[in-house]
Amino acid sequence: MTSQLVKLGPKGQILINKEYREKMHLRPGNYLKTILTPQGLLLKPFNAKKEMEHIRKIREEISKHLPKNFDSVHAAREVRR
Repeated sequence: MTSQLVKLGPKGQILINKEYREKMHLRPGNYLKTILTPQGLLLKPFNAKKEMEHIRKIREEISKHLPKNFDSVHAAREVRR
């Protein structure tokens, strides 16, 4: 594990050094997920395509256990009444 001291800018921005950006394949505009841990703030690359694929797989697994032609929107509306 390596560490580096960074300075928080006036708008809450931090600068991630070039070496780290290159190792993590980070580019301007990439999203990072922030996670508050007991040890401090953790930054993790966020890959929207990968997350959507994960959600799709979860939906497929859940749908295996639902009746055919199940309408989740209709079911949600019924619960809210």
